[in-house]
Order: sequence, then C-alpha cells, then structure tokens
Amino acid sequence: HPINTTRLIGSFYAEYALLKNLKFRTSVSLDANYLKNNIFIPTRTGTPPPSAGAGFAFASQELIWLNENTLTWQQRFGENHNLTAVVGQSTQGASFERMISRVFNFPNDLVQTANGGQTDLTNSFREEWKLISFLARVNYDYRDKYLLSVAMRTDGSSRFGANNRYGTFPSASVGWVLSDENFLKPVSQVSFVKVRASYGIIGNNN
Repeated sequence: HPINTTRLIGSFYAEYALLKNLKFRTSVSLDANYLKNNIFIPTRTGTPPPSAGAGFAFASQELIWLNENTLTWQQRFGENHNLTAVVGQSTQGASFERMISRVFNFPNDLVQTANGGQTDLTNSFREEWKLISFLARVNYDYRDKYLLSVAMRTDGSSRFGANNRYGTFPSASVGWVLSDENFLKPVSQVSFVKVRASYGIIGNNN
C-alpha cells in the first residue's frame, strides 16, 4: 500500500518601527508532519504457500513550532561611536507520537485492514518538550574598527526537573579590524583583516 504523508509548513514574520531607533520583530514558524502506512502481505507469498496473510500498520505525527520576539535599539553617538542593544524572548516546542502494529492470521486476501486479523505486536511512543529562552546583547564599535560585544541568555527546558530547569550562559567578544589601520591601507594585496577573540559558556537540553 502507498505511504500517505501530509505535511504543513508555515511561517510569519513582521517588523515594526516603534520609535526612530527602536524596532520590534516577531516571527512564528510551524512544521506539522503526519505519516500513515499500511502494509499487507497476501497469502500467496507465504513459504510454503498457502499461509495466512500478515500486515503492518504504522502512524506517525510530528509537530514543531517556534515563536521569537526581539526589541532592537540602535544609536550613534557623534561620528565614531555606535551602540546596538537587543533583548528578546523565544518559545519553542515539539511533540512526537508514533504507533506500529503487527497483524497476522487474516481470513483471506480480501480483508486487508488491521482489525481483520490477530494482533501480536503493538508499540507506541510519545514525547513532548518545550524550551523558553530570554536573551540580551550589547554591541559597541568605535569607528567600525574596535568592536565589543557582551551577551547573556537564559534557557529553561521541560526536559529537566523543576529545581534544575534553567541555565544561564554569558559570553563576550572583542574585535579589531586591522585593515582599517593606516599602516595596512597602503598594502594593496590586503582587502580585509579582522582579529577577534571571544569567550562564552554554552549548553544544550539533550
């Protein structure tokens, strides 16, 4: 029998200028997948024939979604100082559900549905998780040449217990665009050189 698959993928994105230097961005995405497969083995294929028919029934349902919201503020001070600050929140989740059933002893080849035989194996599986995150980041540069970035995010996962659900992960980086320095500008063979160093703490909920 053919495999029946239905999949729905959708997304929404919007950005709004709340003030001159303040923007709000939101996005939503969804990925839903449903699969169904029925396999029937007729009696004439048995060894040695004839033997009772057999079959398998399989169904799977998956749903993954994500919502992100950020506020971004950009400000230029004088001619040389640039500052960008971002705060945001995101929520994502997923649910998975699967079932498989094995059936044998069909009365004949005309009855090919799972309820027409004797079930000797049924296995089902279900999993669901959610993740909520909060983030903040500040980027500063002087003359687009000397760069500084500081960030902090907190993630909470339903895969952990209530007393150990959240983790906080800071990070920082500095950068230097060497190609903007006067001592490198005369070197025509060099178009762009940047040195960057960073440190941070990362984690995962797997």
